[in-house]
Parts: sequence; C-alpha cells; structure tokens
Amino acid sequence: MRTNFQFTDGWKFHRGDFNETNYRAIHANRFKRAEWMKAGNHGISRVGYPDQAWHDVNLPHDFVVAGEYTPTANAVHGSLPTDVAWYRKTFELPAEIRHQRIHLEFDGIYRDATIWVNGHLAGSHLSGYTSFSLDVTELCDPNECNAIAVRCDAQEFELWSYEGGGIYRDVRLVATDDLHVPYSGTCIRSTFPDEADLSKVQIELQAQIHNAGREDRAAQVTFKIFADTGASPVYESSQAAPIAAGTSAAIMHCLELSQPKLWSVASPHLYRLETHVQVADKSCDIYHSHFGVRSIRFDADQGCFLNGERIKLKGVCNHQDHAGVGVAILPTIDEWRLKQLKAMGCNAIRTAHNPPAPHLLDLCDRMGFLVMNETRLSGTSPEFLGQLEALITRDRNHPSVCLWSLGNEEMLIQENAMGAKMLQRMQDLTHRLDPTRPCIYSANCDFNNIAENFVNNGFQIDTFGANYTMRENAQGQLTAEAERYDEFKNKFPDCPLLASESGGSASTRGLYGQEYYQGEALHPHPEAIGADAPVYLNPKRIGMVTAYAETLTPWGRSIEDTWEDCATRDFVAGTFLWTGLDYRGETYPFSWPAVITRYGLMDLCGFPKDSYFYYQAEWTDAPVLHLFPHWNLKREAGAMIDLWCYTNCAEVELYLNGESQGRLKRAPYRKLQWDVPYTQGTLEAVGYDSAGQEIVRTAIETTGPATKLRIINAHSNTEADGSTVVILNVSACDSAGRSVPTADAMLDFEISGAATLLGVGNGNPTSHEPEQAPRRQLFNGCAQLIIRTHGQSGTVSIQAHADKLESGVLRMKIPKAMTATPSIGASSAQTSAIKKLNPIDGSL
Repeated sequence: MRTNFQFTDGWKFHRGDFNETNYRAIHANRFKRAEWMKAGNHGISRVGYPDQAWHDVNLPHDFVVAGEYTPTANAVHGSLPTDVAWYRKTFELPAEIRHQRIHLEFDGIYRDATIWVNGHLAGSHLSGYTSFSLDVTELCDPNECNAIAVRCDAQEFELWSYEGGGIYRDVRLVATDDLHVPYSGTCIRSTFPDEADLSKVQIELQAQIHNAGREDRAAQVTFKIFADTGASPVYESSQAAPIAAGTSAAIMHCLELSQPKLWSVASPHLYRLETHVQVADKSCDIYHSHFGVRSIRFDADQGCFLNGERIKLKGVCNHQDHAGVGVAILPTIDEWRLKQLKAMGCNAIRTAHNPPAPHLLDLCDRMGFLVMNETRLSGTSPEFLGQLEALITRDRNHPSVCLWSLGNEEMLIQENAMGAKMLQRMQDLTHRLDPTRPCIYSANCDFNNIAENFVNNGFQIDTFGANYTMRENAQGQLTAEAERYDEFKNKFPDCPLLASESGGSASTRGLYGQEYYQGEALHPHPEAIGADAPVYLNPKRIGMVTAYAETLTPWGRSIEDTWEDCATRDFVAGTFLWTGLDYRGETYPFSWPAVITRYGLMDLCGFPKDSYFYYQAEWTDAPVLHLFPHWNLKREAGAMIDLWCYTNCAEVELYLNGESQGRLKRAPYRKLQWDVPYTQGTLEAVGYDSAGQEIVRTAIETTGPATKLRIINAHSNTEADGSTVVILNVSACDSAGRSVPTADAMLDFEISGAATLLGVGNGNPTSHEPEQAPRRQLFNGCAQLIIRTHGQSGTVSIQAHADKLESGVLRMKIPKAMTATPSIGASSAQTSAIKKLNPIDGSL
C-alpha cells in the first residue's frame, strides 16, 4: 500500500562547492573526483561522510535569503549573492516499507540539481521550478542506514528578479507496491454537453497504472468519487486491467454526473477521486486526486465565462518571494498572502513567471482563485517541452487553473516566424495534454504587431495576452495608450483578449515625501533606469516613489487608468496587475541601496499600501473609505497637504477637527482629492450612497509618541507535518492604543517554548537587515515575525523589546495536530563511525 512520508526534517547544509568529492570511493587515492568512474562512487552521498561541520536545516530552505545584502551582488536579483550548495541527509526506511518501492518527490529545487543516494546517481533536474519524482528503490538499503546528497547551483539565472536557491519546496518519500499509480498519474476532465444546462456533466477519468515488478499482474482498478471530505462515494466503477511486467497502461473510464456541485470563485466546491488498484482482492494502491466541476471559456466579445456566467478577471501577477523566508514559502504563508488578496477583491492569480508550488494551487482550489499557470521557458527543445509537459500533467486536475501560459515577453522571437512556429508547437502539445483549457501568450512592446506576426505565420493563439499598452510615438518615445486594446479588437475581432500584465506603477508603503537612506536623499539611479525614463504624474514629487503611486514605468498606467481601461471594455476578459506583492530585485527606478521592488499593492510582508484600497473599492461590494496620508506628518502648520480618498461611495464629506473641508462626488474609477492645511488633530470622512444616505465613516488621528509594542497573530495554520506556522505582525502604539504610523524603533524578539524563528521583515525596500535574525526595525510603524512550532502542544511566548517602549507580549496555546503526515527524520545511527574497507585499493 502507498504511504507518504514527510522528508523535510534532519538535513545538513553546506554553502559552496567541493573540489574533492571522494569518500570511500574506488580510486580515491588517485583522483579527487572519481564519482563517474564506478557505480556507487560518489563520496558525499555515502554513509559516514564527515558532515559534522555542516549546518542543521529543515526544508523547505532558501539559502540565498540567509546571506548578506551587498552592493557587489546583482541588484536585479536583490543584491544577495548566489552560490552552489549541498544538502545531505541520513535516513533509515521504516520496517513496514522495506520491501516496497521507494520514490522521492521534489516539488522544486533551485536549480540545476543532481541527486545521489548511497553513492549512486539517482537523477538530475535542470529546471528551478518544475516538480519531479525519482524511483530510488534499488539504491536504498532496506536494513541499514542510507544517505542522500543533493547538489544545486543557484548561480544560473532564469528570471530577472530574485529566485533564491536550494531545496526550497516540499520533499516527500513515497512507498508503493510494485503495482501503483505513478507521480501525477491521473487525469480528470469534465465537460458539459450543453453549456446552457449545467445539471449534467461528463467526466473522463484516466489513470496510469505502472507495474515495476517482474511478473505480469491481473489488476482491478476501481474509481471512487467523493464530495470533497465525504465518507461515501457519489460514484463508483471497476474494471479489469492486466498490466505486463515493466510496463504501464492507461485505464480510462467515462461517466455522467447529475446535479454536480460546481466549482466557482464564490463557491469553490471540490470532489475527491480515489483510484484503487487491487490484485486478487489484495489492495496494492490508493491514489488520491482532487478536482472540481466547472466550465471555462474566453469569448472575443464578452470576455471570460465561468459556468456560463460572465466574470471579469480581477487578477494580480505574483512572484514566489516573501519577507524573512525568501522563496521557501510554506502553505500557511501563501494562505496569508491569498487572504490579503481575497480581501482586496482579487479573484485571479498569474504565477509570474514560472510554475508554482503545488500547494499554491491547492489553496487556490479551496479559496476560489482562478489561475493563469505559466511555464518558465518558451521553446521546442526536449528540455523546454518536457518542462511544459511536466507542468500540465501535474496541474491539469486543478479547477483553479483556467489558462496555460506558453511564455512571457520573448522579445527575440515574438515578432518573427520562428517564434510563431515554436509557440504553435507548444500550443499543440498543450492541447493534446489538456484540450479543456485555452493557451495564452503574454506579449509586450507593440502587441498588435506581434499578433499580426502570429496570424501572418499561420499561428492562432487561443487567447491573446497583452502586457501593458505601450508603443513608440513619432518621436521614438514610449507611450501607453488604452486605445491599443481597441485597435486589437478591430484588427482581430475573433480573438479573445486579456490584459495579462498591467499597471506598472510603483509606490512605497507609508512614504509621502522624500525618501532618505542613512541621512541622504535617495534618487533614481541611471543604471536602474537605463533608457526607460520614469513617468512622474505629479511634478511636486519628481524623483520620488511615494505611497501616492504617481511614479510609472514609461509603459505603465496609473492605477485608476489601468482598471478603467479594462472595466470599460467588455471584450477585455480581465487584468493582471503588476504586482500583488513586492518582491526582491527589479528595484527600478533605484539601484543600491534598494533591494526590493515597489510595484506591489502590498509590501514584501503583505502589509497593504494605499493603492491596495483603490482596488478594494473597485473590486468589492462592501463600503470602502480609505484616507491618506496619515496625520503624523512632519510638516509646518498650514502647509497644504494632498489628501486623497479611495472609495466606492457616491459622495464623501471631509472634516478636519470638526470643520468641513467640502463634500465631493466621485467620478467613475477616480479618487477624491482635497487640499487640506495641515493641523494636527482628527480627519474624519463620511461616505454617502447615491440616495444621500450615510453608509460608512472613517477617521485618522495625530497620535501621541509610541509608548508600547503590540503583537498580533495575523494568521496561523497547521502544516502537513503537524507543526504550526504563525505570522505575527508587530506595531508600536501610543498611550491611547493607537498605532503610530511613523514608529521606527529597533526591535529585539524573544521566543520561548517549542517554536523556531523562520524569518523577519518590515517591507522596507532599502533594508539590509538579516532576514533570519531575531531583530528588526519597524518601518513606517510595522514589522513582521514568522515562527514555526515543533509539532507538539504547549504554550509559545513571543516578546518584542525596544528601548524606551513597553514590551509587547503574545502567548499562544498550540494544540497538538489532530493528523500529521508521518515523517522520516535523520538517522540516529552514528554514521561517522561506520567504516568499510575499499576492496580495490584499501583506502577508506
């Protein structure tokens, strides 16, 4: 029977490569590196290799983010040095699986990974983003200690932003019978014979059954469908399946399901498929798959339809990068990020620009997000087509996935015949693997010319992706014009269109004037800007990137124009804003000391910027009334302040210390703005509906000085191994308990109880503080601490200390997890004492 084990604890880590890899190897006395000369000759992966000086780590692990920021490292990649790294783990197979097949499943290693087990090559994997599985049965000793070593090289870049390095996603050890469903071994397709009648759905089930044994097997394959966590199947069917030794067979079954519960962003209902494999009434395998029943299509005139109903995609592009942990994002952290986006009204995610972690799609399935799932590299080599195939076969059962993205801004090929032919082959492969979803390609530059190139070379993309709306004007300058969407519609009236990347405005949370670094004003840097001079919407803030989001790339649009461009055109299926959250690297228009981009609607911690609330007002139905800036400004009394309001109210009246500053009507898609003389006190806004009835009010106040620290549990959840991950947000308050938006105290954290620090952050784009030290400065009033418990019940206490401030304290009772995936940790055997004589030359 199948058993899944967590394989993430008890690893050893070494940063840097080795000139000598021999240990008890054949010819070790004559060659420093003899791993390719004989089988089992790789010394670092042999039991007993001396790794006592290596660091103890648990996975997932991003070793790059644990480094030191430096101006000599590549600024585009976040000014963090990259390197080669090694991971090692000794382990023993549990007694109950010693006679089964042993598989190792890696969700992602960055990058160019080579895996060795007990001195033998187990496999290699080039991509930093696709998942893979290795059958290591013959390489494992079922009765003795085993060792695995993984080498990865993060020095090679795939993206033009931070990518991290190491075994940064989950790893599992899976034990199966010889007869089993292999990795990504099921395919579930649901189609509606009549999209106008969703009461009946046809479901096609396919399972690959592999016989790794030496004898033919007469298998019985049973498909059971359950309503998510339901105990009784809603459908069941069995069929005989003879599987010859050493071969695989695809078992197919079609059924019709009446009155299915549909998956949607508002009601993300899931089903569970259990694929049972038996021989002579003996169970060999049970393979679990989740899926959803829904229809998705893109129309050239009306945009996107989900379950026959028109839906505008309100999306963001997101990188896999978070404060404190880098790219080693656990499911609880991704859940926090998605919760923040959900509260903004977001209903779609673009995984820019690479295949996502599998758990992210699981979360999108359950939380109700549509996903544009993107391959990293466009091309027709076996490697690149293999990466695309791996992505599709792994992810095609997820109802959240609505589009397969074949590439992004491939400037060397998107305007020539070669590119059209390459993308055609990629789309053909995708259609064969999954005919139920359309493909998309995201084109930048003058996308109308690119679309014309496609058509002229006989290639019709299923859905065309437009990245921004730029082109060169007669003077050779880049301009952004929404009319380019209309030009596309006129030229290609039958092709669906999606704003696959839009926005391009930058902002800094809590900053409303000049930015300083170590007392010096921060200015845009020519190296970061190159030929792409920023656009400043407000001449008063030229050279600044403030929370007003008035600084654009030359191809960008303001946050208001970006949404209006999409919302007012039915044929534009939706928009994916660049980006949902900040990420390391791409620090335009700054260079060092900036290490984090500013394109996000939230900072690297997931703290909302002011522009977040513009989209919340446009994308949600609840009343939104957001005023900024804060009212702790360092300005002289009487200085005129740009007071902005993002709202979905019909009218808003503003009061300063009880005196009206005027009542304004909101124009569609526009903010409200007052010029207000600065006086400390209270700003209050009252929002009215179209009938003149008050529906919401809000106030911001000048606070007193910070007197104490406050810690809140922003989000927590239990991981698969039974541990609890907790995201703690820290702020400073005055004596009245009001958060002080300008607080910048240096904090020291103290954790007591069975918990470990994962990382810290504050969203400051120029902070060079260590990401994984128990210390962090507040940035514009906020900081974040991420901890992980050890999977046992008890009390964890977190304290935040700062000079002259009352400490913040939070005590949490951690319950023991009800269920947890069993784990295989490090072996307790004294492997360094194990010595076996080399039978060839006597070396040890």
